[in-house]
Amino acid sequence: TLKISKELLKIFANILWSAENIYITAAGTSFYASLAGKFILTKFLGKYIQAIECSEFKTQLSNSLKKDSVIIAVSQSGETIDTVEAIRWARSYKDVKILTITNVVGSTLTRYSDKVIVTQAGPEIGVAATKTYSTQVLTLALIALEIAKLRKVELESEIEKYERALRSTPQIIENFLDNNIGIIKGIVDTLDKSAQFFFLARGISIATAKEGGLKLKEVACRFIEGYSAAHAKHGPISLVREGFPIVFIAPPDETYQRLIGNIMEFKARGGKIVSL
Repeated sequence: TLKISKELLKIFANILWSAENIYITAAGTSFYASLAGKFILTKFLGKYIQAIECSEFKTQLSNSLKKDSVIIAVSQSGETIDTVEAIRWARSYKDVKILTITNVVGSTLTRYSDKVIVTQAGPEIGVAATKTYSTQVLTLALIALEIAKLRKVELESEIEKYERALRSTPQIIENFLDNNIGIIKGIVDTLDKSAQFFFLARGISIATAKEGGLKLKEVACRFIEGYSAAHAKHGPISLVREGFPIVFIAPPDETYQRLIGNIMEFKARGGKIVSL
């Protein structure tokens, strides 16, 4: 993914910069990656991007999709039928531009696209996709940085700092696993018998909470949901009893202090808190 052509990233950035109406659509893990990517793109683009699940794309836009809209389609395989159908409909309905992010060269989705970025992540073996989320978010972040350069909304030194951070992602993941595998195994042993979980977060991390919940649901076959930590106060918190496990995604960003308040609310209900 880090070997994606700079020229291709610039092409995507220019198309998005000049667009009036932008949509991003996908399914499952790719949709959650799209939510995170939308957050980053919007930060540097300064435009609203509407994220719509591909299965609902035609339903929501049948009377409102405008000519010359730009649609970002995200799919690991490039064969996700709902995503393909959404793009096929958009193509036939209006004169739109399709930008696709996929991992498979020559897939069906690429044949309906104006421009394609291949994430170069290698084959995705498991149904519970492991590389899909991180590589798609990384790709969208790289596009966002090209937009920042075009719009000059960040100092060059800041953009370089962001790029170094993105390019160090593989090493950060490797170091994290090396240093924390024992802690992770201990948490798994503690929560092994729990039948229900919440994954909660704020800001961009809501996408990661949703993806974390999906992954554990797929591999552990238990009822697990990812929510906004603020939204979870309106209904889901009523399910929390003594020992109910709640995983909080808590990076030190602008949402951190408010998230601490949410953690204390769930802790007061007897929730068993795991913070990442």
